[in-house]
Amino acid sequence: MTAKEKYGISCEEALALMEQRIAQDNLRCHCLATEAIMRCLAHEFGADEDLWGIAGLLHDLDYAETKDDMKRHGLVTESILRSMGVAEEICRAIKSH
Repeated sequence: MTAKEKYGISCEEALALMEQRIAQDNLRCHCLATEAIMRCLAHEFGADEDLWGIAGLLHDLDYAETKDDMKRHGLVTESILRSMGVAEEICRAIKSH
């Protein structure tokens, strides 16, 4: 089963979404680094690397919109991803970070 089938978004779609929504190079690098770290942690814990990687990649998707109101940070991303049909595990992880 592919990431798209399991989680409602493929790794490629997640990368494209991150690139579309995040303009700053430093924040893009942060998201890519977070994805890599999350994949390594998932491997160490025997968890799904795609699930953890996608959550890491997209965790700051709404930062530009919410940086001045951190109470909303994560909630905007959750809304975006839910409207796309992304899996609950990813939405919940991002909302909770």
